[in-house]
Amino acid sequence: MFASGTRRLAALRDRWRSFLALVSDPYRPERYYMRGPGPKWRAKYGSRRVTQG
Repeated sequence: MFASGTRRLAALRDRWRSFLALVSDPYRPERYYMRGPGPKWRAKYGSRRVTQG
């Protein structure tokens, strides 16, 4: 009786840990995407604006 309850508790604990690891993942790829021309582009082309079209 206690063995099955212990297994259920262990399974619940493992699921909870997996959920917390998924939710608290520190990697955020949107922080690393380039968001427009950088300083090298500005040095090469000056202050011209980039138009999307």
